[in-house]
Amino acid sequence: MVKRRREDPNGDENGGKWVRGTSTLPKVFNNPSSSKLKLTWNGNNQPDGPDTHLSLFAESMGVLMTSSHQFDWTKYWEQQGGDDKLWLWNTLKVISERNKRNRSKQIAKHTSGRKGFPEMRAQIIREEGAPLSQGDFFVLSHTSRKTNNALDGQSREYIVRKNEKLAGRDENGNQQPHSNEIYRQVMPCERHGRVRLMGRAVTRTSYFGSQASSHGTTYDRVVELENEMAEMRRVAQEKEEERQLELDEIKRGFNARYEAMEARFMETLMQRTSLSRML
Repeated sequence: MVKRRREDPNGDENGGKWVRGTSTLPKVFNNPSSSKLKLTWNGNNQPDGPDTHLSLFAESMGVLMTSSHQFDWTKYWEQQGGDDKLWLWNTLKVISERNKRNRSKQIAKHTSGRKGFPEMRAQIIREEGAPLSQGDFFVLSHTSRKTNNALDGQSREYIVRKNEKLAGRDENGNQQPHSNEIYRQVMPCERHGRVRLMGRAVTRTSYFGSQASSHGTTYDRVVELENEMAEMRRVAQEKEEERQLELDEIKRGFNARYEAMEARFMETLMQRTSLSRML
């Protein structure tokens, strides 16, 4: 889905307004048939560059892959059925609303925007020329680049607590880096079996090692298992909602076809009745 300008009904070239509508995915279909989009991957098997290609995959290729069973992609977009386009639009709206709800639960805002954390981390490393600790990356991703202030009170609290635990400053008076150990002491336990700031597909076991815990305690392991169970229940709930959405869409399509067929039948019946009366 993209923004497009709706023409002014009075013909004013400067009039009209921007509205959301279906996309023809020109960034995909306007590429030469033999062209390939190359991505770079980090050590966690996550794409982290180049920026333009990642955005293209996120905005366009994802639509193709997730809805491939619904469309015949050998046809141009204009040749796709209206019901299929409506199904895709309704599906994306449901996903958007779910993402809004999840976003509203976030207590520490970040600046990654539409970028993923792996892509943002790789970009900062390219700019800084050095790897980042989890603590340093948290500070950079939770402060405004314009004002250098924390984005919210929760982020500010975490940053202040990390600074209080620092050993001090180096010989030039610069703040010492936020080590991973300090970061783990300040931040709450990881949730949903994931590692904060690392993006999807990175688990605590794969990141922290066989101990499967940043603190290496039995309690943390229990908390991790509980979070993993909660995540599994959340994913199952989302899949159930998506399945119900598909069933509802199939039902609406069936009802629409039935009503159209019934209307045609009644029209034909009335025509024949009228003709028989004339005879």
